[in-house]
Amino acid sequence: MLHFQFRTLIGLALASLFIVFIVYEQCEEGIDALVAMASAKIKCLVDRVVRDLPAVRNVLVSSKASYILQVMLAMTL
Repeated sequence: MLHFQFRTLIGLALASLFIVFIVYEQCEEGIDALVAMASAKIKCLVDRVVRDLPAVRNVLVSSKASYILQVMLAMTL
């Protein structure tokens, strides 16, 4: 593991925050397309896993999976 001072880590985090917003503004359509594609693939994967589980677990996992997907989508908007 790399050994960084706390000030260095905070500085990198702040610089990254500004850079992320600038990059998102420039490539908004591409990033949104990637997020949509990733969300669809994750939903497909979760559906495939849930399909293979017993019926009792299906209800619990599908409700948690849909909640996680909703949270992920809400974070991207």
